[in-house]
Amino acid sequence: MKESYATVQQPLVVHQFGDKAMTEARNAMPKDDPNENINPEGVFKPRWGRHHAGAKKLAALYSPEKRLQEIISTGLGIIELFIVIYLLVRRFELSSLPFVLFFALLGILTADLLSGLVHWAADSFGTVDTFIGRHFIRPFREHHVDPTAITRHDFIECNGDNFLLIIPKIHKWSHTYFGLPRWVEMLQNWRVIISRKGHKLHHISPHACGYCITTGWLNGPLDAIGFWRAAEFIVTKLTGMKPRTDDLKWAKAS
Repeated sequence: MKESYATVQQPLVVHQFGDKAMTEARNAMPKDDPNENINPEGVFKPRWGRHHAGAKKLAALYSPEKRLQEIISTGLGIIELFIVIYLLVRRFELSSLPFVLFFALLGILTADLLSGLVHWAADSFGTVDTFIGRHFIRPFREHHVDPTAITRHDFIECNGDNFLLIIPKIHKWSHTYFGLPRWVEMLQNWRVIISRKGHKLHHISPHACGYCITTGWLNGPLDAIGFWRAAEFIVTKLTGMKPRTDDLKWAKAS
């Protein structure tokens, strides 16, 4: 299904989420689609994408050293994945199936929560100006000003920062509106993995909800109880850092 492009007024600043999913993306700055289709609103409408000034600067910071780290990380992740699969197959017993299913569900929920915690922390705090920031924070900053850049990344760049190889791929699919395999669309429609519609809410300014990007099952409960705002309050009290300061700086880059 082709994504529609909403007329832009002012970015919607939201702290409590609800009301028809914040009137959807009507007030959100639209993003370039991954297939480089023509923007029907004309070149003068503001939009997130590869031509955004901040996106250009952040993309230029991708270095050979970062690429090497991603290659090593991806290789180690693949090795670990096959070891786990081998051990599961070799030691599996039918009598243990209920325990396997229970802990599989627990693992899925844990993966969703951890993806949300890492996503929230990197989105909300830190800067690109440090050594760690250039290598770890930079992709998060780039993703907000150029959401579909991830659809142009190859396997290494997409997965290099995470040993859990499937998570970044699922995230990539949530930004790919054309050419997805039918089975991926089915998993999204059945809410087995984060859907394109579900993740779209995170990309409404100021990107302050919907951080869990594996299944997305925990996004509703965590957003509803104000989990992320409470976590930000604690971090600000302890460190003095204000959430999303650096992220907003890159969004306003010119």
